[in-house]
Amino acid sequence: MYADILSSVLNDWVDELSGDALIDFAQVCRVQMVESAGESAAVALAAELSYDRALLKVCEAHGIGISIRRFSRPGEERSRLEQELIDMGVDLVSSPRTDGEG
Repeated sequence: MYADILSSVLNDWVDELSGDALIDFAQVCRVQMVESAGESAAVALAAELSYDRALLKVCEAHGIGISIRRFSRPGEERSRLEQELIDMGVDLVSSPRTDGEG
């Protein structure tokens, strides 16, 4: 079910972010997802969907093959994709960059 919901919100992506702006956005979404853990189920779900959508866009931009169906286990797929990105030198897990860094 989560994979179906993710698929529908992925199709709604209208932002034209790319490069560092896309990575920065994904990092912010990840922080929001982590911080939403104690919130209501709806808030936590929205944060997960936002991050996963950004994560998939970053993966696509870096030539990493993705499959929405693998998000039937979102935590596992999220970790796998994050590790693939880290192996390529793109770290979404670390804190977002702030002005003057990076």
